[in-house]
Amino acid sequence: MIPAAAALDAFLFALAVYLYVIAGQYAAFASPGSVGPEFWPRVALGMMALAAAADLVLGFASGRFRIGIRAAAKAPEETGSDVSAKATRRGTIAVWAATLLLVAYVAALPHVGFLLASLVFVPAMLWISGYRNVPVILFLTIVGPAVLAFTFQRLLQIVFPIGTGVFEHLTVSVYRALHIY
Repeated sequence: MIPAAAALDAFLFALAVYLYVIAGQYAAFASPGSVGPEFWPRVALGMMALAAAADLVLGFASGRFRIGIRAAAKAPEETGSDVSAKATRRGTIAVWAATLLLVAYVAALPHVGFLLASLVFVPAMLWISGYRNVPVILFLTIVGPAVLAFTFQRLLQIVFPIGTGVFEHLTVSVYRALHIY
């Protein structure tokens, strides 16, 4: 049996490589003499793929990832207590939930747009990661995407998805209010 953490690393590596290839399609929108819209996503995805691959290799090399029924049967005793096993299980669930949230976020971006998708993604990711300070979560949810949109679109000239239909109109209205457009 493959450990969940190793499976997650393999999944994240495959996802990063797939999205890296997809991000290359945005090179056609690049302005001459400037960094294209595919550059930063590809940098982040390349780093994600390298981190997942490194963790996978180091996990097997160090013995942290063990394959087999015997290793799975020994895991709870090696952690020292049922509390540690529950915490590990909870952490694994949180990592999988964060991964699924990220995949949903990336899938929603073209349809809903960066700004509106981020209004759901940021607080959900903070909550999944265990952060519970509601005023800070609200601040980061509102200010974080606005600052990123302004920085990347206005200053770096890298266009973020604005969505389609009603989401496009709403995003454009907010961007105009923020002097991004």
